[in-house]
Amino acid sequence: LVETKTEDDSSLPAYFRFLNLMTFHVFLQEKVDVAIVEVGIGGRYDTTNIVPPPVVCGIASLGYDHTALLGKTLKEIAWHKAGIMKPGTVAFTAPQAEEGMASLAEEAKKVQVPLEVCPPLQHYPPPALEVGLAGDHQHVNASLALQLCRAWMQRTGRDALLDSSQATSPSNAGARPMTEGHVTAAPSTESSSDEGVSSAAEQLSVPVASPFAITPMMRQGLSRVRWPGRCDVVRLPRVTIYLDGAHTVRSSLACSKWFKTVAESETREKNGSTCRVMVFNATGGRDPKSLLSPLMELGIDAAAFCPNVTVTGPGTPVDMTNRMVTADGAMSACMRNRDAWSSLHGSTAGAVDA
Repeated sequence: LVETKTEDDSSLPAYFRFLNLMTFHVFLQEKVDVAIVEVGIGGRYDTTNIVPPPVVCGIASLGYDHTALLGKTLKEIAWHKAGIMKPGTVAFTAPQAEEGMASLAEEAKKVQVPLEVCPPLQHYPPPALEVGLAGDHQHVNASLALQLCRAWMQRTGRDALLDSSQATSPSNAGARPMTEGHVTAAPSTESSSDEGVSSAAEQLSVPVASPFAITPMMRQGLSRVRWPGRCDVVRLPRVTIYLDGAHTVRSSLACSKWFKTVAESETREKNGSTCRVMVFNATGGRDPKSLLSPLMELGIDAAAFCPNVTVTGPGTPVDMTNRMVTADGAMSACMRNRDAWSSLHGSTAGAVDA
């Protein structure tokens, strides 16, 4: 990059494209066995979608995000997500609403990619699986992860890692020999709270993937998985911090359900009164009122609204510097978030800027 750049840097890739170039370069240099690549926005036109046919593709629950780029309907959003499916691969999806499922099925048929819906986690053979991540929606993601892992092992000749009964699954169709590295692709989407296989799959004749016997290694992976900042609890003396990165209406609903369960459980265990303070931030042109509405019933006593970066100066990490957003713009977003909360709350009581 240094050798080929122009004096005005016009030939340099944009930041996200640069990160992708650097990532794939490192993967190739290190000869990784498998790369799990999550798209940035959408999938079809995302800068990550430059790899040849992945071994297996996964599509998590579709939601309304980045609608200015992906479209305002699930059909349009699903079309973008389906762009990671290429001839020669297989694909799995979480249960979807009919509109989204129809679009995924149509695109899969166009590129002749077998598409299956992941079964509910409780349908796998006993004993019951434990998931290290909190929230019912993570059970849907866990089933997707299991199907992706099994398909990858089958299609790359790693059947020995599975039970012998799984070695000849239909997902193994079209298996190809392992080269230096393979890619498993997964679009970035919000998580679903729907445990059942959607009726949309049945109506569209999208087959449901078969549950299978879970190996000890897979069980260990699910039980030990940790994701800091997602339905996460940090306990300090006299203060408990509940963290989540919900940024769509559906994930905000899932966050609300999770918080209500764990916070009320802790309240019952504590002696004396408690105070619930919410620290909120939303960027990317998202509608703050729609994100805050699910949080209205959580008994929030006070709310603080802050920008992405709360500290500036010589010590600010370069990766935390966004030259596309001014300090005034960031504070204006805080004000909009505060006003949305106040509007929902019916007053400005308890709302402060941070």
